[in-house]
Amino acid sequence: MSKNQNVIEPVNFVSVENGQPVTTSKIIADKFEKEHKDVLKIIKNLECSRKFSQRNFAPASYLDHQNKARPMYKLTRDGFVFLVTGFTGAKAARVKEAYIAAFNEMERRLTERPEQPQPAPESVEFADLKKRVTHLTNVVMQLENIVKSNLPAKKSKGNPDSKTGIGRGSEVFRIGDRLPEGMIVVGCLVESEDMPGRPLVLR
Repeated sequence: MSKNQNVIEPVNFVSVENGQPVTTSKIIADKFEKEHKDVLKIIKNLECSRKFSQRNFAPASYLDHQNKARPMYKLTRDGFVFLVTGFTGAKAARVKEAYIAAFNEMERRLTERPEQPQPAPESVEFADLKKRVTHLTNVVMQLENIVKSNLPAKKSKGNPDSKTGIGRGSEVFRIGDRLPEGMIVVGCLVESEDMPGRPLVLR
C-alpha cells in the first residue's frame, strides 16, 4: 500500500443527534462527488433488512438554495458503512478513511467523560460549627412549635404581672405572644422580683 499525499480532512462529515454520531446522504454525495439523487436511489435499492434500514437510514429533509425542502437520509455509522461498500476508486477510498476517522473522533468525544472536580474537604472546625448550628436550629423550631400549640397568645394593656407577664413599655406580653416584629415570647430576663425584665424572644 503506497502513501497518498492527498489526505482528506474529516471536517463537517459527522454530527451528533440524540447522543449518536450521524451523517447525511447530502454530505455523502458532496464528499464522494456524486449527485445526491443518485445516492438517494442507491439507498432506496439497498438489499438490507427492513429492521436494519429503520435503525440506520432515517428519512429527513434539508432546504435547498431556493429555500425548498428536499428529501435526504440521516445515516448512522453502520448505515454509512453499508452504503459506501460499493463505492470504489482511489478518491472513494480516501473519503472512506476520512469518514471513519470522523466517526471515531465523534464517538471518542461522546464516550469520554471529563473528570469532575472534587470538592475541597471541610475543616474539622467548620464541620463541627455546621453541626452545632443545625442542632440549635432544630431545637429552636421544636421550642417554637411547643409554644404555639400549648400557650395561646394573649396581650393586654396595663401593669405587668411579675409571674405571668413580661413588660415592655405600657404593654404586657405573655409567654407565647408574637411581637409585632414577628418574634415569639418564650420567657423573660428578670431584673428584679417585682418587675419583669426584657422579653426573651425567638425570631
